[in-house]
Amino acid sequence: MRVRALRDRKERRAQGLFVVEGHKVVSEAFESGAEIVQCYATAAEEERIPMSMRLEVISENSMQRMSSMKTAPGVLAIVAYTPKDAPSPAELKALIEDGSGTPGVLALDGLRDPGNMGALMRSAEWFGFKGLLVSQDSVDPIHPKVVQAAMGSSFRVPVWEVELAPYLETAVAEEIKVVGFDMDAKSMFAPFAVSSGIAIIGSESHGMSQAVKDACTDLCSIPGSGQAESLNAAIAGSIAMAEWRRKTLLES
Repeated sequence: MRVRALRDRKERRAQGLFVVEGHKVVSEAFESGAEIVQCYATAAEEERIPMSMRLEVISENSMQRMSSMKTAPGVLAIVAYTPKDAPSPAELKALIEDGSGTPGVLALDGLRDPGNMGALMRSAEWFGFKGLLVSQDSVDPIHPKVVQAAMGSSFRVPVWEVELAPYLETAVAEEIKVVGFDMDAKSMFAPFAVSSGIAIIGSESHGMSQAVKDACTDLCSIPGSGQAESLNAAIAGSIAMAEWRRKTLLES
């Protein structure tokens, strides 16, 4: 199997496969029920691999050639991938309002950094968000660095790739609140600020696209007092989700 070829997005999509590296993340994939097509491990890691997993023991040199990491972790798996169909806006509304106390879903508009996307998947799971809506110009959700940064959350948090602005417009028609986070907007800590629905984080360099901003029902900012130009996208999204979760708990 041409593992290195799966570093390319088109190849990942054509084959319906992606790469997972490291014992922790491979174990998370296995425990979540993901379809592991093939696992590779060095002799030093062989005994840590479940016997039910299809395993091939390889040399450390071969592992280093396969790995996309500077120092190969000794365990690498090929996992099957089938994109998930996004819920209809009516289904999404029912998901958000199911009584579980979940604030909503996170939407990513043009997010390009794989580390940020993976970190946001992890935060979304931590704060109980029901899934991620990802614009088609964002980084690939199964990019190796996304999967690595998510530390297993990518196997448990649903990710739906959509044409974001049209999807949001139909969500608004279902009376779902769509909240974009924008530096020039009112504070998210202001009284009566919206704290459920769809929270949108834009690209690291340009923020939300105009089409996505136009689809929002509300705009909020995360106020600060320092001299930094802006927050990292993963930090901003995590703060937003934490505040929505806090308000949800207060209201329950």
